[in-house]
Amino acid sequence: PAAALASRLKPAEFYAANKAVCDEAVSFLEEVNAALAKTPFQIAYRTRDEVLLYCVERTAAVAGAPLWQALDEAAAMKVLSRVEGDDGRREALDALAEAIKKSLVALGMPEEEWPGRVCARKIEEMRAALDAGGYMSFWTR
Repeated sequence: PAAALASRLKPAEFYAANKAVCDEAVSFLEEVNAALAKTPFQIAYRTRDEVLLYCVERTAAVAGAPLWQALDEAAAMKVLSRVEGDDGRREALDALAEAIKKSLVALGMPEEEWPGRVCARKIEEMRAALDAGGYMSFWTR
């Protein structure tokens, strides 16, 4: 499996061995970072590498699992968990939601599935917390 391969390879070798998945995932993450450009929430190399590892492992472990599904899950875990703040962050959350949705649709997610996806549900929860209490966080409940 990819996890065993990842433990033996340097990041550049891992990327080369999984180029198709990694190229798509990096393009997705570039869109995410563009949406977060004016915030302190942009992702860096370590998070990028963790997302790549997750996507390669997830698509390899579950036969027929689409990359967009792995990216939806990874974005919820590694991107949305970083985003927090008051109403001044609403624009960033909206831009992030749009970037994630657009990128997942481009990767094959049927647009009508967006409301039920992990990221969409969490973003709506974060928006509701912002509306109710003036502050949002991944960890609200």
